[in-house]
Amino acid sequence: MPDDNPHLRSMLRNAMTAVEPPPMEEEAGLPPLNGRQYTPHSRPANKPLYSLHILSIDGKVHSFQYVHLDSQSTYTSECITLKFMGMEPVRVCIYGRNLWLLYDYLHQHRIAWVMQAPRDFAQDRQTIVTHVTFAAVKLED
Repeated sequence: MPDDNPHLRSMLRNAMTAVEPPPMEEEAGLPPLNGRQYTPHSRPANKPLYSLHILSIDGKVHSFQYVHLDSQSTYTSECITLKFMGMEPVRVCIYGRNLWLLYDYLHQHRIAWVMQAPRDFAQDRQTIVTHVTFAAVKLED
């Protein structure tokens, strides 16, 4: 078929002008903070992500690059401790209950955000993040 076919040109022109960017999925961005039901963290992504965003009760967002996540993290039944070794190293402690899956997904770099709950209202076996702390890490740590 010759390249100067008018029908082909019109089809290609229509296809090019109809191209719209794909809609953003809710999980790709931060969750809406408009009183929706509490969700402790994003759904696990299908592939590794570049950054982790931690949302506090007052709406502040603390962001960290997964590339800076140190391999020396700890898990207890009430706390996940992560160390991000960027230009200013920071220890992040995520307190709550039923945090094992969150811990595992964090180390797979598959969680986009973690949200602190306004109060502790979780049912048995339900994941909840009750408190998050950030502390500067001394070089000796």
